[in-house]
Amino acid sequence: MTTYLTFYLEERKPKTNVYIVINRLMGCNIGVVKWHRPWRQYCFFPSKSTVFHKACLAEIAEFLRKRMEERKKGN
Repeated sequence: MTTYLTFYLEERKPKTNVYIVINRLMGCNIGVVKWHRPWRQYCFFPSKSTVFHKACLAEIAEFLRKRMEERKKGN
């Protein structure tokens, strides 16, 4: 469980998924995690005018790491 963020599955695709990232304190959408084809990995796409501190960024980075690990196991 994360301290600052919640990740909700928004869309299940054949090979990848799309996740909404919610700020737990305010309950607002702060971005999306989805597959970025040019880089061949999951990436975080922040909402406009959002600001992050290192703990939030660490939670996002860990979520991305886990999604990539799952994807590698699935292939």
